[in-house]
Amino acid sequence: MKINEELEERLKKLEIEQERQDTVLDDFLREFEEVLKLEAKLANIDNYEFKLVVPKKAVSIQESDDPLMEEAKNKGGGYVIRLIFNPKKPSEWAEEGGGGWRDHGMGMRYPNLQQAKHRLQELRAQWPDYPMKIVQVNRQT
Repeated sequence: MKINEELEERLKKLEIEQERQDTVLDDFLREFEEVLKLEAKLANIDNYEFKLVVPKKAVSIQESDDPLMEEAKNKGGGYVIRLIFNPKKPSEWAEEGGGGWRDHGMGMRYPNLQQAKHRLQELRAQWPDYPMKIVQVNRQT
C-alpha cells in the first residue's frame, strides 16, 4: 500500500510539472508569435534601417571675418536653413557647438544666398531624406 501511495504522489508531482511546462511553452509561443508579427510589420516599413550619421566638421562660415556676416548676425537678417518636419514651428540649422538643429529663431543667419545654398547642399548630402529649405529672414522671424 505504501508503494502505491508513493507512486500516486510522484505521478501527481509529474502531472503538476507537466502542466507548468505546458503553460510556460504556451506563453513562449504567444510571445514568439508577437515577435513574428512585429518583424513582419517592420519588414513592410520602408527605410527602417538605422543610419548612423557622423557629423562633418563645422563649416567656418560663422568664424568668418566677412563684414556681411557680422552684419547679418547683429541684425538677425539673412538666410536660414529650416527643417520642415513641423511646418508650424520648423527647426533651424546652427553652426555653433559642432552644428545641429535648433529651435525656430535660433538658427544660423547666412549673409547671402550663395553661402546658405552651399551649406544646404552639404546638409542634404548628410541627410538626404530630410525636408529642408532656405528662407530669407529679416529681424527675428
